[in-house]
Amino acid sequence: MPTIRPYQQAISSQADIPGRRAGASDFSTADPQAGAGLQSLGASLYDMAERSEVSDAHARLATARAEWTVHLQERAQAAAPGDPNFASNFNQDLAKYLEKSGGYATAAGSRAYQQGSAELAAHFVQSAGVFQARSMGEKAKQDYGTIVNQNGLSVYTDPTQFDSLNKSQRAAIFDPSSIYFRVGGPEREELAKNGEQLLARNALKGLINISPELAQKQLTEGAGAAAFINAKDRDALDSEAKRAIQVREEEKRRLDMAADKEDRKRLEANARSATDLAIAGKLTGPQLLKMEMDDGSKRAIFSFMKATAGEGDHDAKAYGPGFNNMVKRVWDGDPTNNPTEQQIMMMSTDATPKSERITTSGARELIGQLRGKGTAEGSAEATMKKEFFQVVEAQISPKVFGLPTSPRAQAQYGYYVQWALPEYERLRKEGKTTDEIMGPKGALTLGAERFKISQTELFADMVANAPADPTQSGKFLGSRSAPPARATVKIAPLTVTTQAEYDALPAGAEYVDPKDVKRRKAK
Repeated sequence: MPTIRPYQQAISSQADIPGRRAGASDFSTADPQAGAGLQSLGASLYDMAERSEVSDAHARLATARAEWTVHLQERAQAAAPGDPNFASNFNQDLAKYLEKSGGYATAAGSRAYQQGSAELAAHFVQSAGVFQARSMGEKAKQDYGTIVNQNGLSVYTDPTQFDSLNKSQRAAIFDPSSIYFRVGGPEREELAKNGEQLLARNALKGLINISPELAQKQLTEGAGAAAFINAKDRDALDSEAKRAIQVREEEKRRLDMAADKEDRKRLEANARSATDLAIAGKLTGPQLLKMEMDDGSKRAIFSFMKATAGEGDHDAKAYGPGFNNMVKRVWDGDPTNNPTEQQIMMMSTDATPKSERITTSGARELIGQLRGKGTAEGSAEATMKKEFFQVVEAQISPKVFGLPTSPRAQAQYGYYVQWALPEYERLRKEGKTTDEIMGPKGALTLGAERFKISQTELFADMVANAPADPTQSGKFLGSRSAPPARATVKIAPLTVTTQAEYDALPAGAEYVDPKDVKRRKAK
């Protein structure tokens, strides 16, 4: 370090006061000018005292500035990040010190010290304030880093949380009432972007552990978390997903070569257990990750969990538009036409068009029907159901040559199925016979009447939805005249007598309660 040379006094403290030496005659009271001389000497001495105190004040304040500059740095290093009381505590201590260090006898000395100490205090008020603001900004960065790291751990174990955590993370840093506004706008934007990318990387790494195929699909399409990462990270994660796929394929080949039936049964049992938990909403991403099963089942279950996470109460009670066609496949006597549980689970995901999707309840019912075919008795029961529901569908939603199927009648048939299947299970548990349930006078047969619309409404809806004849511009099939106006079909409200019948109703539907009071189901 360079040596700082201190200031050296150049004037001797023993120097004489300019002028002649005083003699005895100067102090004689006989001299009339003696009083005036004493007054002049007193004034000179006071002036010298003032000058001395002013000089001392400046020196003392310079020393204080140097010392408290060091104090500020020492306190800043020892202070907790973002201490809101740092500046006020420092300034209070400085004020006490300056107050104790004053006490000059002359007016000039007091004035010089007061002015200098005020300037000194103002300087340190600003310096301490700048440090506190900077410290709070650093504290904000640390806090945000903690949030991002903790969220990163969460999405690594459960990638389905990415969307919600990313939104909450951005909302926190851009909240104008939060500590993060101590950070400058551009820097805050950069922090948010970096935090978003870290969260996305961790979510994709977690997804690779669960389903590397799904992770690779997102990386290829730039979908999901992959939309928030840069090209370099995308390439690295894609390579990681490919390696994971390769490892799983090798493991699959090993299992195939082993052909261990007991092992396969164990994996299938695990898949069934996971499916049941997922449908019940009791399975988490970390739990699924730890469960041992074939990759196809794990991928299908994970996709199902993600797709059905936002289902509302109404959606969860309904079976979905694709249920009626899928249940026919389940009841088919040809096993090659039966869907697998994996295929049923995927019917709830984006892999299936919206017009063909099923809900959580729909998947639960289909899987239950599929598992029920595991025995000879269950297979025969499925065939019986298929034949029975075909007859009921023809009654509720009949087909007429030359006209399309009525959308309203089809919807009514869907509501009937959602009521009839749980009702069938309830009646079976009560010990009712097949004839009592599905015979000519069975409960399900008679119950179908409540879901039928009138013949007038049926044909009006068919005609209203008939397509134009491509060979006859402006004309309809089966008619040489202009098409009729679309009919407004009003379906008569159903009489609801059981909870199962109420649950089968769509949200907002009108119904008549057991007391013959007309009501509307809440949306």
